[in-house]
Amino acid sequence: MASINVTILSGTVAKEPEVRMFGNGGKVATLTVSIDADKKNDQGVWVKGQIPIEVAAFNSKMAQLADQCEQFGKPGAPVIVFAQLGLDTWQ
Repeated sequence: MASINVTILSGTVAKEPEVRMFGNGGKVATLTVSIDADKKNDQGVWVKGQIPIEVAAFNSKMAQLADQCEQFGKPGAPVIVFAQLGLDTWQ
């Protein structure tokens, strides 16, 4: 069976994007998307929570995603992200 790796995130930009340039002229922008995560506390009262998720956007021949994140990714701005899910781990 084929697998599908599609993720859709809807939230707000949490902080200014971090933009880096590569030696070959490429560019990547790391955007932190804040997603609401309301939950009940021990007393049964709903409390507001947030989950920050880092998203990496690269420039390519087809789309200048890093440039768009740099230009429009201001803190508090609403954002919808269509992406593939990946997990980075460190030792």
